[in-house]
Amino acid sequence: MLEVFKQREITELTGRSTNTVNLIIQAYRNEGRICDAPHDRRPRVTSAIEDEVLVAALMLIPLALRSSMVNLQVFHLH
Repeated sequence: MLEVFKQREITELTGRSTNTVNLIIQAYRNEGRICDAPHDRRPRVTSAIEDEVLVAALMLIPLALRSSMVNLQVFHLH
Protein backbone atom coordinates (compact mmCIF):
# COMPACT_ATOMS: atom_id res chain seq x y z
CA MET A 1 0.00 0.00 0.00
CA LEU A 2 1.23 3.46 -0.91
CA GLU A 3 1.78 5.76 2.06
CA VAL A 4 0.88 9.43 1.66
CA PHE A 5 2.92 12.10 3.44
CA LYS A 6 2.14 15.75 4.03
CA GLN A 7 4.70 18.23 2.73
CA ARG A 8 5.71 19.16 6.28
CA GLU A 9 6.39 15.47 7.03
CA ILE A 10 8.52 15.19 3.90
CA THR A 11 10.62 18.20 4.96
CA GLU A 12 11.18 16.63 8.37
CA LEU A 13 12.04 13.20 6.93
CA THR A 14 14.43 14.51 4.28
CA GLY A 15 15.92 17.53 6.01
CA ARG A 16 15.06 19.67 2.97
CA SER A 17 13.41 23.06 3.14
CA THR A 18 9.69 23.45 2.49
CA ASN A 19 10.55 25.45 -0.63
CA THR A 20 12.75 22.65 -2.00
CA VAL A 21 10.10 20.01 -1.32
CA ASN A 22 7.46 22.17 -3.00
CA LEU A 23 9.68 22.70 -6.06
CA ILE A 24 10.27 18.95 -6.41
CA ILE A 25 6.55 18.18 -6.08
CA GLN A 26 5.73 20.90 -8.60
CA ALA A 27 8.32 19.55 -11.08
CA TYR A 28 6.87 16.05 -10.71
CA ARG A 29 3.30 17.27 -11.26
CA ASN A 30 4.17 19.49 -14.23
CA GLU A 31 6.92 17.50 -15.95
CA GLY A 32 6.90 14.03 -14.40
CA ARG A 33 10.48 14.37 -13.16
CA ILE A 34 12.14 14.31 -9.76
CA CYS A 35 15.71 14.81 -10.99
CA ASP A 36 17.43 18.10 -11.74
CA ALA A 37 16.12 20.03 -14.72
CA PRO A 38 18.28 20.16 -17.83
CA HIS A 39 20.56 23.18 -17.81
CA ASP A 40 22.68 25.21 -20.20
CA ARG A 41 25.56 25.76 -17.81
CA ARG A 42 29.15 25.64 -18.89
CA PRO A 43 30.52 22.07 -18.95
CA ARG A 44 32.72 20.91 -16.07
CA VAL A 45 36.42 21.64 -16.36
CA THR A 46 37.53 18.87 -13.99
CA SER A 47 36.26 15.36 -13.45
CA ALA A 48 34.99 14.10 -10.09
CA ILE A 49 38.27 12.19 -9.62
CA GLU A 50 40.34 15.31 -10.37
CA ASP A 51 38.26 17.23 -7.82
CA GLU A 52 39.01 14.56 -5.20
CA VAL A 53 42.74 14.67 -5.99
CA LEU A 54 42.78 18.47 -5.67
CA VAL A 55 40.98 18.36 -2.33
CA ALA A 56 43.27 15.61 -1.04
CA ALA A 57 46.35 17.58 -2.11
CA LEU A 58 45.08 20.71 -0.39
CA MET A 59 44.44 18.77 2.81
CA LEU A 60 48.12 17.79 2.90
CA ILE A 61 49.33 21.40 2.63
CA PRO A 62 49.40 23.33 5.95
CA LEU A 63 46.80 26.09 6.22
CA ALA A 64 49.33 28.95 6.44
CA LEU A 65 51.09 27.79 3.29
CA ARG A 66 47.75 27.33 1.50
CA SER A 67 46.80 30.95 2.22
CA SER A 68 50.04 32.31 0.80
CA MET A 69 49.79 30.07 -2.28
CA VAL A 70 46.31 31.37 -3.05
CA ASN A 71 47.49 34.96 -2.60
CA LEU A 72 50.39 34.32 -4.97
CA GLN A 73 48.13 32.48 -7.43
CA VAL A 74 50.41 29.44 -7.46
CA PHE A 75 47.57 27.13 -8.47
CA HIS A 76 46.69 27.33 -12.14
CA LEU A 77 43.64 25.20 -12.91
CA HIS A 78 43.58 24.86 -16.68
